[in-house]
Amino acid sequence: MDIWVLVTILLVISIILLVISFFMNEDSDVQERIEELTVQQSQELYQLKTRLAELEARDRSDYSGQTNYSPVGVVEPVEDSIDPSLTMDDLTDEQHEDIIRFYSQGYTMHEISQQVKVPSKLVQDVVDDYIENR
Repeated sequence: MDIWVLVTILLVISIILLVISFFMNEDSDVQERIEELTVQQSQELYQLKTRLAELEARDRSDYSGQTNYSPVGVVEPVEDSIDPSLTMDDLTDEQHEDIIRFYSQGYTMHEISQQVKVPSKLVQDVVDDYIENR
């Protein structure tokens, strides 16, 4: 009878060790998968940053040929030379088209004002007229 008790205890211990070994392998597999995903995400993030830098460089070079406008996001101080008494009749066709184009691209009134070198109030009037006559 003592031998059967010993065999039963050894069988239970072996089953417990077998189950633990399965969990130990899964933990290391999970750890390896997490490391692989981390490396993969780091590589993708690097590729995105590289692509973004390329696009920004291309945008900077696109704007470098233009003398009247600054690139998006670059806010220049409002110059004192902007005449606040300008009216819509004083605008050139090019300035009018630029205001509409910048508005369509999502620029703010302040940004458009600085880039086209006209008062914000006039930009608002041009945009309002454009919206009404669309």
